[in-house]
Amino acid sequence: MDNCRFCRGDKLVRAGFVHKVQRYICKLCKRSQLENVNRDRCDFYKKLKAIQLSQSGMSLRSISQALEVSSTSVFRWLKNSKEILNQALELALSNNSLIQILDNDSHFNLIINIPKE
Repeated sequence: MDNCRFCRGDKLVRAGFVHKVQRYICKLCKRSQLENVNRDRCDFYKKLKAIQLSQSGMSLRSISQALEVSSTSVFRWLKNSKEILNQALELALSNNSLIQILDNDSHFNLIINIPKE
């Protein structure tokens, strides 16, 4: 590992193993982290679908049941929907995907067609 993912410092020290994965502690911010751990465990398209279902008026609990994820995850995705939509827009622009902006009753809807890899 090169830098701390929390403070971006370069003072990482090995601190043992957790489930056979190297653990590091940052000397600057005193936080620990694991090597090459994928924190984004859920499919990005599920997150986009949850935002879409929420905007169509579906309840949080119904969304979590439909997508087979916890209601806490759906709540967190909706809370961070701005960042998720920005990621989707960047992904669409980098892949030259179809982007449409519709004006419905002075509300703008962004439609992004991102092909799955």
